[in-house]
Amino acid sequence: MQSPQEAPGIQVLVVEEEHSDRPLAGPRLTLAGLTVYTASTPEDVAVILEQHEVDVLVSNLPGDRAAEVLARLPFVPPDAAVVLMRSCDRLETLCSSGQLGYCATVPEDAPVEKLIAAVREAARRHSAASGSADGRLKGVAEVFTASDARAIFESLPSALIVADPDGYVVLANQTAGKLARFDRRSVEGQHYTLIPGCREILRAFTQGFSGEWPVGQQTTELTRADGTKTTIGFVLSPWNPPSRRTPGIIFHFADITQKVQMETALIQADKLATLGTMASALAHDINNPMAVIIGSLETLIDEAVNAEAPFIARLKLLERTSWQCVDIVRNFLKLSRGGGTTPGPVQLADVLRDILSLLGRELSSARIEVVKDIDLRAPLVDLGAAGLQQILLNLIVNARDAMPDGGRITIGTCPMVDGRLVLEIRDTGTGIAPEILPRVFDLFFTTKAPGKGTGLGLAICRSLLRENRGELEIESQVGVGTTARVHLPVSSRPAHQVSAAAPGKRGKRPPLGLRVFVVDDEVDVLALYTTVLEREGCRSTAFTDPEKALRSFEPGAYDLALLDLRMPGMDGFGLCRALHAIEPALPILLCSGTLMPEIEQTVSDMNVLGFVQKPFRSAALREWLERVASTRKRSMAGPADDVTATIAPHKLLIVDDDFEMCEMLKYALEYDGRFLVETACEGQEALVKAFTAPPSLIMLDLMMPGMNGYEICRRLKSDARTSSIPVVIHSVKTDLEDVKRAMQVGALHYIMKPTNFETLSRELLRILELPDDGRTLDLH
Repeated sequence: MQSPQEAPGIQVLVVEEEHSDRPLAGPRLTLAGLTVYTASTPEDVAVILEQHEVDVLVSNLPGDRAAEVLARLPFVPPDAAVVLMRSCDRLETLCSSGQLGYCATVPEDAPVEKLIAAVREAARRHSAASGSADGRLKGVAEVFTASDARAIFESLPSALIVADPDGYVVLANQTAGKLARFDRRSVEGQHYTLIPGCREILRAFTQGFSGEWPVGQQTTELTRADGTKTTIGFVLSPWNPPSRRTPGIIFHFADITQKVQMETALIQADKLATLGTMASALAHDINNPMAVIIGSLETLIDEAVNAEAPFIARLKLLERTSWQCVDIVRNFLKLSRGGGTTPGPVQLADVLRDILSLLGRELSSARIEVVKDIDLRAPLVDLGAAGLQQILLNLIVNARDAMPDGGRITIGTCPMVDGRLVLEIRDTGTGIAPEILPRVFDLFFTTKAPGKGTGLGLAICRSLLRENRGELEIESQVGVGTTARVHLPVSSRPAHQVSAAAPGKRGKRPPLGLRVFVVDDEVDVLALYTTVLEREGCRSTAFTDPEKALRSFEPGAYDLALLDLRMPGMDGFGLCRALHAIEPALPILLCSGTLMPEIEQTVSDMNVLGFVQKPFRSAALREWLERVASTRKRSMAGPADDVTATIAPHKLLIVDDDFEMCEMLKYALEYDGRFLVETACEGQEALVKAFTAPPSLIMLDLMMPGMNGYEICRRLKSDARTSSIPVVIHSVKTDLEDVKRAMQVGALHYIMKPTNFETLSRELLRILELPDDGRTLDLH
């Protein structure tokens, strides 16, 4: 490669063969006073273009070879001006396509003047193309100082560390110092290996200087001084200083902790959505056989009404246990469904019972004792059952996780504050450090091990409460425990009244005489429907195949259609639409073992009589049947005056610490429909129920732990709300002194156990029918 002659003016790079029988362009242009660089290989051309700004490139190589040289160059200025001394179609195509700038062709044997003129014209074109940009850059350079560049560098939101080709840190902005926890002024000028406490950054620099450039963005973790982890994303870029042939490294990095946590939360949300779908299928698969079990038990209990009391008690135990299984499945389905919540009046004690029924076994196996101190007279809260469930579930699970070696969770109500009901959940766990406590409501902040918490629970709980005029407070002491104080908005609306029908039928009723069209793909469930409908005096036509059922349907032949929702082939919705197309006025009752949000919405949009969730009590189905029967009677008979009024049952409160005894008495007394029985198994519960909703009569056992029957009777008679309610003692004690003592505290009647249920019912009715002045203590 020939060194250039030092001369001002146009700078020309001549690419030609040094040994040629053709006239050389380089010497002729040098003699004309131009600054000339000559080269004959692509490597030489690359070096010259890297070190000098060239105005014109002159090629005296053969056409294909010239194109090959340019194609192998590391870069060519986009506004390059090219003069060809040999014709080359490939180079002219590059120029015309815009990949090269101005292109002129001069025959190699042309006079030197013509060559010089072509070079000067190419240089002029080159200058005109880049002049406007050069002018702007020159204007910027006049006002753009080193301090301005530093200010811009510092203001960048991304963290940047720049190292020269020798590995020394040239620049590090403030963002990098804050994120990586080092003093940037002490880092600049030092070798990158001396950056303190950042092994991840050192490893990335080492990879770059060794030539192992990571592709795309990489992630790693930095450990903060407080022990928490920060996830960073970084990219390595080459930095080419003008005076060096080897590149340095620009290390771009940013805190992506929240982004990673959000992605993790989204994945978790997707898993929960999948869990909800699985829960729906699980509920359907379990509730169908449970419907058969419970329905069969109800039938057995009704048919065994004259059987021995222990046998009925065992049947009742099986029925009650079966309903507990159903409640667990339903509560799990409610919690897994998620979604928005609709505020509404709910009873705190009821929602808490559902949560503890789900977590009870898990808490017990973790050696965690749960102590409840809930005021049963507490007002309803206006938050919605789903929202309250979410809050209680999060707080109880947090308390459980804080006690890996077991402990105690105390859940109790406190005096109202600012018109809101206050619930406290206290644990005896490890507690929260004072420096961390202010951050517990931050999104994605968690002290749990990776994979055991998203840091969203408390934030969502507080947000949900604040949206509904509530509040959440957390107090904690390391080694003592944590208290979550929930301020719940009190509802001014009454709760929806829910029928509390007892298992089994209430006495003998006249047959309803309905014709029912029943379709369910489960043979056992279909048999259950048939049995229940027959007991209610209805005739049923049953099908397991919905398409066959549709073909067999006769308009006007049925008073009601009872359809399952989830069936193979045509589902309940499709069959419902098809039946309504044939007979629009046909009452249709839909049934299913599960109810997901999309199903619930579809049911609400359908023109149907209602929806029944499996399993159901016979009394619940009876209510729908009676509604259809009464509608049919009104349409067939005359005025409403012909309808006979029903007599409201007497409301009883039975207090006995023997739960099985309470259940047997409740069933026996409600059997003929003249009594509606409420039960209590201990004194305080009995007083609360009596004061809140006074019954027509109270029946007390004497021998109970804690508050015995004498004390309960005394308190009832000393309170104006219950002093006029007749109290009947029901006890195994036969001593006359016990009878006298019962009379002294205000009891009206004394019945000794065991008792014939028919006689008991007759005696209670006799007492209730007595005038107030005729009620004196009697011994039976």
